[in-house]
Amino acid sequence: MWVIDAPSMKGTTAVLHAYQASNVSLELYNSQQNSTRDTLGKGIRFSVPTVANGNVYVGSKSGSTDSLYIYGPLQRSLE
Repeated sequence: MWVIDAPSMKGTTAVLHAYQASNVSLELYNSQQNSTRDTLGKGIRFSVPTVANGNVYVGSKSGSTDSLYIYGPLQRSLE
């Protein structure tokens, strides 16, 4: 299950979380674990992570620019 934590404070970075669907107390990933690579921009109210083709798509704000962040496997198999 994918969730965006978008604090309402201006200038605060949103965090993307992944939880195990059968036990939501178990966090599998969050975008702050490797913040150099994975940090989201500012959260957008009512933004919903979208999963398609093995990737997670998240809308966000970076300054005055709207952005689309794409998360997925770091290496894809060539099968």
